[in-house]
Amino acid sequence: MLSDTFKPTLKDYELIKKLRNFDDYEAVEAFIAQAKLLIREVGIVGKPANFLCALPTQNMNIQFVNKIILKLDFSNKSPRFSYLLSDDIHLTKDYKHTSRTALEKFDNGIQPILRVFEIDEFDFEQDVKEVWLHTAKLAYQSYDTGIREYKFNDELYRLIIDEVYKKDVFSFAKHNYSMLIEKNNPPIAPNQILFGPPGTGKTYQTINKSIRIVNPAFDLSQNRHILKMEFDRLLSVRQIGFCTFHQNTGYEDFLEGIKPETRDNKVIYEVKDGIFKQMCVEATYQIYKLHKKKHTQAKKQPPIIDFDTLWLSFVRSLTTKHIFKTKTNTKLEWVWTNDRTNLIVKPQGGLKEYMVSKKRMEAIYDGFKTIDEIRNVTNDINSVIGGTNYSAYWAVFNDLKTFEKTLIAQMKEIESEDTDTENELAYQDKKNLIADFDLQEVSRDILEKAPRYVLVIDEINRGNVAQVFGELITLIEPSKRAGKEEALEVILPYSRERFAVPLNLHIICTMNTADRSVEALDTALRRRFVFEEMMPLPALLESIDVEGIDLAQLLTTINERLELLLDKDHAIGHSYFLHIQNLDDLKNVFKQSILPLLQEYFLGDAGKVNLILGDAFVAKQTRKTSFAKNNSFDQYLQKDLLKREIFHFTDSAGWQASDFQAIYA
Repeated sequence: MLSDTFKPTLKDYELIKKLRNFDDYEAVEAFIAQAKLLIREVGIVGKPANFLCALPTQNMNIQFVNKIILKLDFSNKSPRFSYLLSDDIHLTKDYKHTSRTALEKFDNGIQPILRVFEIDEFDFEQDVKEVWLHTAKLAYQSYDTGIREYKFNDELYRLIIDEVYKKDVFSFAKHNYSMLIEKNNPPIAPNQILFGPPGTGKTYQTINKSIRIVNPAFDLSQNRHILKMEFDRLLSVRQIGFCTFHQNTGYEDFLEGIKPETRDNKVIYEVKDGIFKQMCVEATYQIYKLHKKKHTQAKKQPPIIDFDTLWLSFVRSLTTKHIFKTKTNTKLEWVWTNDRTNLIVKPQGGLKEYMVSKKRMEAIYDGFKTIDEIRNVTNDINSVIGGTNYSAYWAVFNDLKTFEKTLIAQMKEIESEDTDTENELAYQDKKNLIADFDLQEVSRDILEKAPRYVLVIDEINRGNVAQVFGELITLIEPSKRAGKEEALEVILPYSRERFAVPLNLHIICTMNTADRSVEALDTALRRRFVFEEMMPLPALLESIDVEGIDLAQLLTTINERLELLLDKDHAIGHSYFLHIQNLDDLKNVFKQSILPLLQEYFLGDAGKVNLILGDAFVAKQTRKTSFAKNNSFDQYLQKDLLKREIFHFTDSAGWQASDFQAIYA
């Protein structure tokens, strides 16, 4: 149940979206409980400079500068906790119990201990808590300030310390989020055109519609400034693209074309992708990522490490403090590694040195899969390598296998980590990845789940639409998009690349119906778009009070007269009046916007404007004018011309509130 005061902000929505993606509130609750324990026991007050709550793509972290003290990792199938137990060793455990055994090495402050935690036997309170908190206190005291890898996430911090906020966020994420998606996201046509007279909010509405498509959980009832911030954010991450058509817009600008470029004082010509093709690449790449992730998880195999790589990584990890233990617990010190990467060891406190050769160790590695297969150290190792020093080889092999497990776990973590690679990859890299990707092989659930993209085309009918779109007229049709049964693709004329339009790309256009200078839309293109008429809404002006002037009635009357003299496409939109606060504002709007627009509508015929607004705004000229004396022009026609009425616009300084009221009186 949401509290009455909870109204999610833009940052709250980002946190809620994370929780929805993690989809394991029980694990998050456990993280919050342990984070609270950490903050209390370590003695953290407020937000000191060395304390950091971080929220990377797939993790929740508590850090001291860049040292991760507590982490909840969602990059694997099961959420996984990680605890810092010494300066550089973390213990990790699956939150949801699986058959996986966690073999971890940690330092309890006295000596290194190797413990095997069977999942069913693992107990945080007994096995980890004391050592973890002790290590955390030491780490907190040793870190002052430094360059942070991540920014402090205030919402995560508040989630930890504010119980009411946590309940609201969890409730919204679990229930209201889905309801908001259903409310904001009824079936949306992939191709839309908003059409109507100027000033009716067509471009304004593209922001709302774009956000609704790309981020359906976003609350569109929020302040306009917040909506614009979200729109700008989506523009910055390239989920929304924006362009305006004009008379010079061509196919080469929109899809692809050959463009000149100067390099080393030489002009070269290259094929450059236009904004529509770029948006298609971005949208297709998202489908590719989801498809690859699903395919990889289904066929995932343990990482394969060749012995040379393993051995080199192992010997490089050794330090002067490293101690090997034989099966009888005799301690061997690592002394040095020679240029052939053979290890030199000696008994702790002793003088005699022994060599553990890489070649022989490789034979042992190939001969035994696990350390447990070596039951009799002397006989079993002798059967593989001969020679002597069997105990030393057993001790090194034991640590090597432990190191191998750690290395494989790290490789799995790197492979499974789902970071925002689309922001890290260059456009050309994405394009190369999807070059041979067949969208027809993608399952329906992935196509529906893929993030949505939107291209906004403002003033679509100001360009030569048929020429700009070219073969796209066919490809943008919903039934012809990639992934549909009747999908089509073409070979582009310049790049000779295969090209199809993905299902997750929406096109939203605006069209000014009053502009006579624009091209009529191609009939074939009209058939592929859903049209939404945007007409003036005088009701939006009812709450605006300007010295007794009824702006709603004023606009209604003007538009009724315009429809009578012209047609409904030549109307005046409500947006011209939305920000009027006083009479001076209204005068400026009429002088700078309404009168010039009416002149354009009536091709300069001020007499027609007089029929719309009245004598207070357009007055008849009273001065007498005569023609030059002449004998060539028809005298009777001259007399008729002299009788012609001439109108002029009055000075706005003299306009009164009553003059505006008289328009609709």
